[in-house]
Amino acid sequence: MKKTFRVLIIDDETSIRHSLQSFFEDYEFDVATAASAEQAEKLLAEQYFDAAIVDLRLPGMNGDVFIVKAYPKYPHMAFLIYTGSV
Repeated sequence: MKKTFRVLIIDDETSIRHSLQSFFEDYEFDVATAASAEQAEKLLAEQYFDAAIVDLRLPGMNGDVFIVKAYPKYPHMAFLIYTGSV
């Protein structure tokens, strides 16, 4: 049985979250989404993920702070940070 790669997408913009989710699901990734870093922390505590795609600018906790907090707890995960800001 082939293992499904699990991805967590964290972005406060609904349209971007859904676009990324659709893209990865088209390639048969198992995808969950979160609108904030705080919501993502709750998902990480409940579910296993192989990777997280994290927006840099989020309301509340920023993406870089989220990664610094999450990595020691989930060192198996890959983290990809991105931003639409210049």
